[in-house]
Amino acid sequence: MQQDSQFLIDMLHLAQRIVDCTASSSLNDFYEDVKLQDDTLRRLLKIGKTARRISPETRQQMIAINWCAMDEMKSRLMQMIMRLMIDRVWRSPILKYLR
Repeated sequence: MQQDSQFLIDMLHLAQRIVDCTASSSLNDFYEDVKLQDDTLRRLLKIGKTARRISPETRQQMIAINWCAMDEMKSRLMQMIMRLMIDRVWRSPILKYLR
């Protein structure tokens, strides 16, 4: 249970950092700022990974959290990241030059 408490604190800190970093950004800002995208995605992946380590007992006590969605977050984000990377590769200056 104490370990779960630390996991939950870690998840909260990661989420707060995402909020702090994106609060003043628009969708356009987010799309154009690759570092902000990477930082946000990395933190979301960490939240998803950490959520999987929460014990069943703690999950049952915290029914307001959609644990299934949290568990699936990592794989969903990985699929999104792959699509983003493919898009970035396609738009890269070197590929434009080579075409």
